Amino acid sequence: MRRFLTRHWVWLHVAVFVLVPAFLALGWWQVQRAGAGNARSYGYAIEWPSLAAIALFLYIRAIRMELRSTASPPPVVPPMPQGIDALSFDAAPEIDEEEDPELAAYNDYLSQLHTRDLQRRR
Repeated sequence: MRRFLTRHWVWLHVAVFVLVPAFLALGWWQVQRAGAGNARSYGYAIEWPSLAAIALFLYIRAIRMELRSTASPPPVVPPMPQGIDALSFDAAPEIDEEEDPELAAYNDYLSQLHTRDLQRRR
């Protein structure tokens, strides 16, 4: 649990434990104003507790994400194969544009855009 005592987490704890009661108090204040005849306060009476709920939800979600991120070990990455043949798996697959006219048209369009961009830069 030491990870929740870092500077970042302490500020987050303080913010949540200050803001949530403040939001609820502001919601209660708006309820009292609405009861006194201020019709607009009905909306605010719903808004402030909603903000408190959102803050609590995000706070709990951040804690759960932190616990999950350190609970599972990092994935093992296999070593890269050595040699010239190792580069072949990164190459794009060969696509015959004659078999796919839509792809050929799109590539022509991209080529025209590239040429136009080069001409504008000169």
